[in-house]
Amino acid sequence: MDKDCNGGNAWHVGHIGGSKTPFPREDKPEVPVTLRGGIKGSFVDSDCGAHCDDASLDWTEGGYYYGVSLKAGDKKTLIRMANSSIQIRPEP
Repeated sequence: MDKDCNGGNAWHVGHIGGSKTPFPREDKPEVPVTLRGGIKGSFVDSDCGAHCDDASLDWTEGGYYYGVSLKAGDKKTLIRMANSSIQIRPEP
């Protein structure tokens, strides 16, 4: 966040993260999606009113929780973002 933003979300663009614990769930409808390598994820659309919040996509891989979000993002873009971060391991 830029020092001049003063904590507001006007300059916020999105988030990319991972965690050992699940992300908090939003009270919004989740749409199941399939990511690279058959990984199952959940997409949550953004809402726009006085400002737009983030659309988000979360998934679990290898016992870790991952998520991407984008202000006023769309499902196709978030799936592309998530897929670009998933490394497919070759079969042994």
